[in-house]
Amino acid sequence: MSIISIIGCGNLGKAIIKSALNNGVKKECINATIFNKNKLGNIRNDLNIKSIYDYTQNRRVIKNSNYIFLCVKPFDIKRTLLDIKGHISPNQTVISTAAGVDINYIRNIINRKNIIRLMPNIGIAYNKGVVGVYSDNVKHKQLSLLCNKLFRGSKIIYVDNEKSIDIMTVLSGCGPAFISFFAEKMYQQGLKYGLSKSVCREIITSTLITSSSLFNNLKYDEIIYQIASKGGATQAGLDFLIKNKVDEIYMRTLDNSYNRINNINKGLD
Repeated sequence: MSIISIIGCGNLGKAIIKSALNNGVKKECINATIFNKNKLGNIRNDLNIKSIYDYTQNRRVIKNSNYIFLCVKPFDIKRTLLDIKGHISPNQTVISTAAGVDINYIRNIINRKNIIRLMPNIGIAYNKGVVGVYSDNVKHKQLSLLCNKLFRGSKIIYVDNEKSIDIMTVLSGCGPAFISFFAEKMYQQGLKYGLSKSVCREIITSTLITSSSLFNNLKYDEIIYQIASKGGATQAGLDFLIKNKVDEIYMRTLDNSYNRINNINKGLD
């Protein structure tokens, strides 16, 4: 039975654990560490897992693991790797979710071949996420077995170019936050117009679910064409967005996120 370790049990680390539990991985096969000691008790209670420790226990946690997940921020990756590098066996597989940190950077520090870059979004906690997967050494069969065990129910996308993981970070990793930003503005306006909080949230959530269903059957511009009738309310809103260059602002938003990822990789020493 495979043992998985999560170094850095923050929001994404917790989501990975929840996905694993949802897919039948036993609690006894999961252990983790967390940076913030003050949150240790809450996370143990939230996940109902006792084997979660503070960050000083990284070496202990990975000792008998088959898979070591590095769910740390990019600026924490170097000290994490230096801490555990002499304690990783050739049979263990290291899996990094650190945005913008490429495999070669990790390999040069820990001197191990079996490294995977993973970019899940937090939807995996509900078996409804997206997971980008890349490795230059781990065979596809092993990648598939691992991902189907941990992330069944989510959309798993295997890419053959590491740069694609960076692009997925913007579109899929950041994406739910960007979409939620607009959803929050719709929610605020709904309240302003007089809806109750519960009704407003139900309307917006249901509308997003409807949109998701449309995405599976129509192109994005086809959806716009079918809804935006000439002289109607939708077209009036779209005209305002275009007039104020919101489309350009949104494209620059994505550019800013993508450039940030590239700068992270360049800034690593």
